[in-house]
Amino acid sequence: MRLRPLYAIVSVALAGCATGSPFSEYPPPDGNATADAGGQPAPSGSASAVPEARPAPARCGDGITQSPEQCDDGNSVENDACTNACKMPAHGDGIVQTGEECDDGNAVDTDGCTIACKSAKCGDGIVHAGIEPCDDGNSDDTDGCTNACAPATCGDGFVQADVEQCDDGNAVDTDACRNNCMSASCGDGNAIGFARTRTKRCDHRARAAAGGMVND
Repeated sequence: MRLRPLYAIVSVALAGCATGSPFSEYPPPDGNATADAGGQPAPSGSASAVPEARPAPARCGDGITQSPEQCDDGNSVENDACTNACKMPAHGDGIVQTGEECDDGNAVDTDGCTIACKSAKCGDGIVHAGIEPCDDGNSDDTDGCTNACAPATCGDGFVQADVEQCDDGNAVDTDACRNNCMSASCGDGNAIGFARTRTKRCDHRARAAAGGMVND
């Protein structure tokens, strides 16, 4: 009969069901490469799971500006438009940038570098400690502070407005300007020698009128 071969095939299939899949010895298809020995998908926590890639943490100098960075140019040049601390350049950051004469990184205006990052100098209007007695920041040599940043005094060669009549800057008391910065005049009692002949004669007359001795 032709039914005998069909019966044999059915018998083999039934026997396989009793002991497991007759195809269990074959590997799972490519679409289920992570299946376990029983043909089931591998659990999510198994060693065969592929970890998810994470982005590298942000760092100053990577060329990407990320909070809290103000900038990030990715180089190691300190005095360009972005410092190595990923901050914008500013007066007082301690880095001498283009346009700055100095930058000492402090808020002291009376030392060698002002808070405007300019080198201290006479005439800048700032009295620099231990260097200048005064600094009025102007170019007027006849006020209380000269252009040399020194207090105005008699004998400095500058006539102080409303204070001195003259100031010739010398120590000669017999010329037209006396050492007290007053103009020489008849009767000032300082007719010494013949440097001021007319004044000498005037002083002699003044003494004679006062009953003093006159010796020509």
